Amino acid sequence: MAIWMSNTMKKADHIDYACLKKKAAEGKFSHDNISHSLLTLMELQSKVYDPKLDIFDSCRTLPLPQEQK
Repeated sequence: MAIWMSNTMKKADHIDYACLKKKAAEGKFSHDNISHSLLTLMELQSKVYDPKLDIFDSCRTLPLPQEQK
């Protein structure tokens, strides 16, 4: 999975990219992480969302709003 984000999106999503880069280097992601990660980036709500499968969750500098979880 390749990720590119504009500076505006980086600020809006409050993600620590050094943290994300470190996690990516560990190589512990699979296709199972894609949908859960994209749901929050696209600000979509779903009952199937699992923060443990969201690659961005542990690297956020601010928590997601409750209505997005």
